[in-house]
Amino acid sequence: VHANMDLYKWAAKSMPWIGSDLLLDCFELAVELRELDMRASPYDLAAWNCEPIRIETPEGRRIYESEQRRLSEKAVPLRKRLVEMIDRTLAERG
Repeated sequence: VHANMDLYKWAAKSMPWIGSDLLLDCFELAVELRELDMRASPYDLAAWNCEPIRIETPEGRRIYESEQRRLSEKAVPLRKRLVEMIDRTLAERG
């Protein structure tokens, strides 16, 4: 979860060379990941209509693991784009 949230950190550090579209895509993924992280924590998020994931139960662990996999798969093309943009920028500096 946290490693994929870092895509946004590195995208922000790589501005303006990577472009705002990629930055926004990384930010949106980071928001989804943070929500998952918070839902699986002991915080009471009822005021924000966030349903907790009860990771202390087998069903909760299954849901959490499934969501981690889904979001991890969503991060793959973003990571690839980010690396390509950074590599391109470095190559142009030559």
